[in-house]
Amino acid sequence: MLDKIDLRILSILQGDARASNAAIARKIGMAPSATLERIRKLEQRGLIRGYQARLDAAPLGLGLVAFVFVRSSERAGGSKTARQLAAIPEVQEVHHIAGEDCFLVKVRATNPQALGQLLTNVLMHPMTRKCWIRSICAS
Repeated sequence: MLDKIDLRILSILQGDARASNAAIARKIGMAPSATLERIRKLEQRGLIRGYQARLDAAPLGLGLVAFVFVRSSERAGGSKTARQLAAIPEVQEVHHIAGEDCFLVKVRATNPQALGQLLTNVLMHPMTRKCWIRSICAS
């Protein structure tokens, strides 16, 4: 069971994963040692699974983002295709969805030509050959 303090700690960490223990303690009005103990318990319970950096894709040359609907011949609920799609470096997210398509995949590319090449590689790759890309929304 999460109390208001745990929820506040989670909220602070979501806003700034690099927030120091002392800064979190000040914001919630607790001693740093008690705050650290709560954070460790949240980690142990799996509520905090990790800390990450969010990168700005444009300066990295990956300014084009596309959402691709992918249909697979794999049985419904199968995760092999999802794992194969997630292993592609340009793929940022793979979501299993209901409906005629199986997956909504978020990809990043440098430009439309690179996106086209990526989609061609996905279609031609032996592991994902049984996938069909139905539609693409890029920006």
